[in-house]
Amino acid sequence: MNQFDVWFLVLAQANQPAPLHLNLIKLIPVILIYILWVFTVAWADQENREHRLLYLQRRFWNSVLFWSGIAGLSLMFLIPEPTGLDPLVRWVIWGAKLLLLITAYLIPTWLYIVTRNRNVPIDDAITLATIYADTMALLGIRVRVRRKKRSMGPPIRFVSASGQQARMQEPQTDDPEEATALAEAWIATKELVYDAIRRRATDVLMEPRGQAWAVVYKIDGVLLPTEPIEPDIGLGILTNLKSFGGLDPNERRKPQTGEFKAVVKSEEIPIRIRTLGTRAGERMHLQIFQEQVHPENLEDLGMRESAVEQLRQVLAQPAGIVLVAGPKESGKTTTVHAMIRAVDRFVRNVATLEDDFTYKLDTVTRNKVDPAAGETPFTKLRSVVRTEPDVVMIDELRDVEAAQLVVKAASDRLFVITLQAMDVPSAIERFRELVGNSQAIAAHLLAVVATRLVRRLCDECKEAYQPNPQALQRLNLASAGIKVFYRPPPPPEKEEEICPKCSGLGYHGRIGIFEVLIVNDPIRQAIASGANPRQIRAMARTAGMVSLFEDGLRQVVRGVTSLQEITRVLNPTGAAPQRRAPTRQA
Repeated sequence: MNQFDVWFLVLAQANQPAPLHLNLIKLIPVILIYILWVFTVAWADQENREHRLLYLQRRFWNSVLFWSGIAGLSLMFLIPEPTGLDPLVRWVIWGAKLLLLITAYLIPTWLYIVTRNRNVPIDDAITLATIYADTMALLGIRVRVRRKKRSMGPPIRFVSASGQQARMQEPQTDDPEEATALAEAWIATKELVYDAIRRRATDVLMEPRGQAWAVVYKIDGVLLPTEPIEPDIGLGILTNLKSFGGLDPNERRKPQTGEFKAVVKSEEIPIRIRTLGTRAGERMHLQIFQEQVHPENLEDLGMRESAVEQLRQVLAQPAGIVLVAGPKESGKTTTVHAMIRAVDRFVRNVATLEDDFTYKLDTVTRNKVDPAAGETPFTKLRSVVRTEPDVVMIDELRDVEAAQLVVKAASDRLFVITLQAMDVPSAIERFRELVGNSQAIAAHLLAVVATRLVRRLCDECKEAYQPNPQALQRLNLASAGIKVFYRPPPPPEKEEEICPKCSGLGYHGRIGIFEVLIVNDPIRQAIASGANPRQIRAMARTAGMVSLFEDGLRQVVRGVTSLQEITRVLNPTGAAPQRRAPTRQA
């Protein structure tokens, strides 16, 4: 037998499967790590439920911690320890497998703790010292741990109107009750603003009502009441916020306006504060300008592909007028900015006239009316037109003289304009009232777009249901083969049932629905002859215009929103949503 045959026999014997027996010395560490892993997964799940608004994705971290442990345990038992090898080598293999198991447990746990510590108050952070103290406490041994200085509320800072970091008021006397009241008001102020930012609220309304201060958030365009605040705490919050904005805390009758910034995770968030004295007391309105992801292109708005293509062709025209209509906060500004981005700004000179520079626009000359300098919408627009732009965007047209100037200048440049109107026919009627000349409007009008914003159903918790056949018949969908619609789930009854993404509201974010009318010759003639909105709508429908309700129904069928939401938005007299904003958490 040669040397090659000897090595072959040794390897063949080494690769034989190990007999089924248990080594307690090897098994005990695995069991301990398994118990620790089960405890960690359960603890992280509970932590995420408690801190569900701290941007911690519960399902994501639960999956990471769970499957990493499963992977480590699988490697532990699937990697063989051949019986033919030297015992020392087998111990080395077992040690390597144990190291893989420990790594699969520790690395995801460490990443979770790092993410968690960034999103909770400093005094609630987890460190090696706190882990050691908690472990000793389980064994009945008390260990003192020097924790970091208490952060006095959630991790948020305020920068006042003067640019200085805002600090808690100092007590005027030695009375400990005064110091306690000031500290409670300071923490409550931080909790209110931090909570509103976490919930994506754009507005916070606070006013005295009976024996408490009523607090209302506006989230995704809907006012949602939350739990009231005690009178003394509410007054302290109002005093703090007024001092942040550079307002006079002692003036409670005259209206005041100021600005300050909140700093969360090193991000500066501008906040505007307005106060107004009422018979019941002083009312406060916070407007939070939190940076959000807005649709940048026509395709991102939720518009039908055919409508996008039609608008692109219209926006390529050298001259004319495009109207974008809707009530307040209906997505008009977002829509016109997406239209301007569809224009080739490197070839065509684009200028804007805006109330506020809400969105970022590159390679565009942006203008704003300055009343303090004696400017009016008409005088400013006249100055803009004299610079000979190829495309002019106006947000929003209210002035008669400015409207008449638009019609006069529309023969050699393209205007994209927003105005307040409920739908396409009423937008044409409103523009006609401003201009006062139906023939001039008909000569230059290219397209009219009406828009609304509807809330998106939360992808994490929306529920499917089978629509009533009679309802499908009324909606002209009986022959469409639709099996399910979607709606928000019932309001959660238990704390742990609250969806971490939408905070139990059932909706998260918004999308647009649209009416798009491309003006053809028959409609142009009808406008010139003074046709009323009802006649214009009938002709637009004949030309193939999809109504706001039909476009909303398209999003319902796609599972993007609910039939109840479409009804709420398009029927302003309908009942308001009955849900409340969930309880505030620090």
